[in-house]
Amino acid sequence: VTTQKDDRVFVHILHWNAPLLALPPLPGPLPVKIRSAQTIGGAPVEFTESSDGVVLKVPQAKEDEVDRVVVLALARQAR
Repeated sequence: VTTQKDDRVFVHILHWNAPLLALPPLPGPLPVKIRSAQTIGGAPVEFTESSDGVVLKVPQAKEDEVDRVVVLALARQAR
């Protein structure tokens, strides 16, 4: 599940135990690039981005964690 506020996309990761998570390309009126990715707590998250979408290296869930959140900071580019 994703939510968005301004130039931030919040990726809510529920019930996912694999080390990688593939997402489709981010929609938008202009080409959208990811400037950075981090957990809601501020730890960096590795990612790769291509025309096929985004792949996140998902941090391991803590034992009592239900919803891991990765924050993607976007940088919109001119066409």
